Amino acid sequence: MSVALFDRHVLSRAIFDRQGLIVATDGGRLIGLVHAVLEPAPPQHAQRIGTIALLLARHWHHRAAAERRSSSFTRIAVATACVWITIALAVPAMAARFFPAYQLFQAARASLQPKMQFAAVEFQEPSLVWYFRSRVQGFLTPLKKLRAAEFMNAPDPRFIILPTSAAGELFANPPAGWRFFTINGFSIAKGKRVDLTLVLKSE
Repeated sequence: MSVALFDRHVLSRAIFDRQGLIVATDGGRLIGLVHAVLEPAPPQHAQRIGTIALLLARHWHHRAAAERRSSSFTRIAVATACVWITIALAVPAMAARFFPAYQLFQAARASLQPKMQFAAVEFQEPSLVWYFRSRVQGFLTPLKKLRAAEFMNAPDPRFIILPTSAAGELFANPPAGWRFFTINGFSIAKGKRVDLTLVLKSE
């Protein structure tokens, strides 16, 4: 894998947090690493959720033995990282078309603007950040249903993702120019199919 490809598909992804990557060394030798990421939190939580995405470590209390295992551990660390990168590149390409966030992103992609704000009701999967942050600069705002209309009535371009039933109830008479994108997909986090609608205003 080239440096450019690694940077494009790993380091430059919105979900990748450089400050969450910690590498431990001993005398210049790699002895462990951990990568932690932050996921959007449900509305009832005040802070985002921390997740350890990758953890590697080796024993160093027997220095002589550790010296002999150093190169072996390095090979294991590199191999493990390559496996994770391969999964990150291959699996999404094959399965992404079934993910609700991907379907919504593809449906609304041509209407997205860089300075848009976006929010979600009852669906705050990290995949929303992965896909939509590649086109918009705003951050995902988790909302409760009661605040959905308030969010959309605020100035500036924006969009909101919510259950289709809620969209029909809250935005039964939308202003001219608002666009609606509706999909049906399988949510891995919920373990069931979901009907979602993206409501977008461009100005």
